[in-house]
Amino acid sequence: MGIKTVTGYNFEHEIGKSGPSMVFAWGSWSSSSKTVAELIDSVEENFGEQINILTLDANQESDLVTHLGIKKVPELIFMIEGEVVDKIVGVPEKIDLFEKVHEIIVAESL
Repeated sequence: MGIKTVTGYNFEHEIGKSGPSMVFAWGSWSSSSKTVAELIDSVEENFGEQINILTLDANQESDLVTHLGIKKVPELIFMIEGEVVDKIVGVPEKIDLFEKVHEIIVAESL
């Protein structure tokens, strides 16, 4: 599937694709966002065929940030069928992130 950039223009289309989604909201001013970006690459390597991975530039997409209720970056938003089911704010441990992604994938398949 690969990692895709989401904007206000293509958000509904990308979220509407089959399977669960993970939205990575980041900001260029945030050093923590760079750390999470590396984790996202690892998630894509390990789970990319099972989850739709999207990035959201909080600098450029303030309306979408408001719509999703993002208060801080980095933030990971997990969605099933377009509905937010969980969030992680800040930098998670890699194992915790992998466990959450696996949990979302399993929940979506039920």
